[in-house]
Amino acid sequence: MPATQEDIDQAIEEGVKIDMSWGPKEIISAGGKVTGIVLKRCTQCYDKSGKFSPIYKEEETQKIDADMVITAIGQRPDLSFLPSTSKIKVTKRGTFDIDARSLSTSVAGIYAGGDARRGAGTMIEAIADGKKAAVAIDCYLRNEALPPELTGEPILADVEEAAFQFHLRDTAKEARYPVSSIPVSDRKGNTKEVKLGFTSKETCVNEARRCLTCRCTSIRY
Repeated sequence: MPATQEDIDQAIEEGVKIDMSWGPKEIISAGGKVTGIVLKRCTQCYDKSGKFSPIYKEEETQKIDADMVITAIGQRPDLSFLPSTSKIKVTKRGTFDIDARSLSTSVAGIYAGGDARRGAGTMIEAIADGKKAAVAIDCYLRNEALPPELTGEPILADVEEAAFQFHLRDTAKEARYPVSSIPVSDRKGNTKEVKLGFTSKETCVNEARRCLTCRCTSIRY
């Protein structure tokens, strides 16, 4: 399930029952109102190429009584703001059809990146798209050609360098410091922020210091 362990734990705390490997087959209604849903067993989520392509065992089902069904399967960009006369091309996946190098759309001077370009992705991918598009936009405004593409593998930071070792040598690896949340009883029935952040200066400093023990490799885009 594409969710962090923290989100899963929080959902369970709030009474959410997580029942894996099922997909919707039929929503049952009576008198114009939802009365339940029939689920079918999912036996495989991805094909051999890694593409999301679920396979179901149609004969294995379960019925759940319900007065409300919330569709929350995946996500996609909301392009409803585009007028019907728009000349910006959109893919079958509901994303902008863009040039992979410049991130320009089919309309000159309009660019797209992040989820609107690639579908659901990471924040760092969206940031990289923004940087890439900024260069292309600058060239467009100056009426200049795009600079040559970088070739070869991304440049990774070498954690064996003295600069890294200086910080790492006396710092023990630590687990993440948890942030405080409002009580479970207060989370239900509202849309308020449930995370309260760190409650002390000491915790803030300790969590910030964990950056020195992260050991992540930096990637230059």
